[in-house]
Amino acid sequence: MTRGVVDSVQQFTFTQVFSPSVSQQKLYDATMCDMVRDFMNGTNTLIFAYGVTNSGKTYTIQGPAGDPGLLPRTLSTLFSALAGRHSASCDLRPCGAGEVRPTEEHEAQQDATVTNELFGSEIVLSPSTRCNSTPTLLTASSDIAQAALPANCCYAVWISFCEIYNESVYELLEAPARRVGVRRMALHFGEDKQGKAFLK
Repeated sequence: MTRGVVDSVQQFTFTQVFSPSVSQQKLYDATMCDMVRDFMNGTNTLIFAYGVTNSGKTYTIQGPAGDPGLLPRTLSTLFSALAGRHSASCDLRPCGAGEVRPTEEHEAQQDATVTNELFGSEIVLSPSTRCNSTPTLLTASSDIAQAALPANCCYAVWISFCEIYNESVYELLEAPARRVGVRRMALHFGEDKQGKAFLK
């Protein structure tokens, strides 16, 4: 005991530790493919990178140009599975922790404007960046997605890409401020009627 404080030893258990030389594809295959399949079967999932500045969070999640990280590969797998079955209109939007509501006309126009600002030029990933790049495993992944998603439905995907910085949460997909000195708006936590937390 030192000055009334008990010295304690903390032990941590890791499911897997990767070497600094691991490729983006191998990291994705080992950490994300099962999560993507679970998501397609209706399970909520979360990708969370934690570490000090310059520890490799952005490199791992986003990846450098030409070598996508976890997030672009996840989205590529998801949208490949939904190819031809996504909703062409933005007539619904998220509401609360797990509900949707009809989109009002002015909101649809706002969504279209933001989408064009963010994704004015489409980025296409090659098949080798998707889940398990070998043809056999890609087929298996596709089979799982087809089984989990009824063919007679259309699908809409909403994405949040957030950053926690100085104890505030920011939406990274929000278009940057056009004026110098304008601070970005922090998100706030809310709760729905069931007590489930969500960002708003």
